Amino acid sequence: MLLVVVLAALVRGAAGDVYTGMAAFAKQCHDLTNQERVNMGLAPLYGVSELITAALLHAQDMQANNYFSHSSLDGRSPFDRMQAADYSFQTAAENIARGQSTPAAVVLAWMNSPGALPPPPRRFCCCCFFFQCGFHF
Repeated sequence: MLLVVVLAALVRGAAGDVYTGMAAFAKQCHDLTNQERVNMGLAPLYGVSELITAALLHAQDMQANNYFSHSSLDGRSPFDRMQAADYSFQTAAENIARGQSTPAAVVLAWMNSPGALPPPPRRFCCCCFFFQCGFHF
């Protein structure tokens, strides 16, 4: 199972969660990430359709083409994918996960990850500049 989460600073639109009808696994990851944020005194992340679309398409691409990377096989970055989904941002990040069997395991891995490159996933999940997100698997 692959999970993609896209995080971005709020630059337009109203804050409101659009995860109605969302796959339960991704929604639980979103909720658990928000629990971590609230425990640190941060505002919760709100799901937005453009970022959910970017996350969904990247998760589908990685699964269909059997790879695991922030860069698509065609060279697109997470930022390219966000722009292609018609999302405007000033600051953005992407966390991805593979191999965890539960939402709790995904969030625990992010919180404990040293990260392959700085900054680690925990820093993205708990960054006070991020307010909107898109989770999908």
